[in-house]
Amino acid sequence: MQTVKFLEKTLSDASKKGTYVFGLETLGVIFPDFNDENLRVIASRAVKNGVLIRICNGVFLFAKSIGIDYSSILYRTARYLRQNNFNYLSLESVLSEESIISQQMFAWITVMTTGRSGIIDCGKFGHIEFIHTAKTIEKLSPEVHYDKSINMFRATPKLALSDMRRCRRSTLDLVDLDEYNRYYENV
Repeated sequence: MQTVKFLEKTLSDASKKGTYVFGLETLGVIFPDFNDENLRVIASRAVKNGVLIRICNGVFLFAKSIGIDYSSILYRTARYLRQNNFNYLSLESVLSEESIISQQMFAWITVMTTGRSGIIDCGKFGHIEFIHTAKTIEKLSPEVHYDKSINMFRATPKLALSDMRRCRRSTLDLVDLDEYNRYYENV
């Protein structure tokens, strides 16, 4: 069986279980005898054949998955890229979702991470902005909770605003403090 056809069958089985975002390391598991260069060639052929869609460097979407939740792709990609770090959704993403910031964020998520900072361009899917923090989950536990809808930790608006101040975000002037206070009155 051709490698791309074998890859398609294997990923089809995985997608039935809800896994449709993965990286080159996954290809290494599927093709254990191949080196990194061979895996990149397979990924490139699979993209060319429409089996994979490149999200960002080294991360792919199985294009033929049924029931892809496109709204979750940035979260899944963020988890994949920083899988060995503590991460939580914060800053403008959290405040925007709670209508505490005056602009809605589309196709851009802000993630605090114990990994390195950086902005990842995910093409048509959007951007992931990672901001480094040295804080541990133990230190943040009262202000973060696990959000099953995105399979990721999420900051409370209080922590998100604190993170914005600590990071000296230029968007701090967009915060509606009246809305922030109303949020906490209703909680």
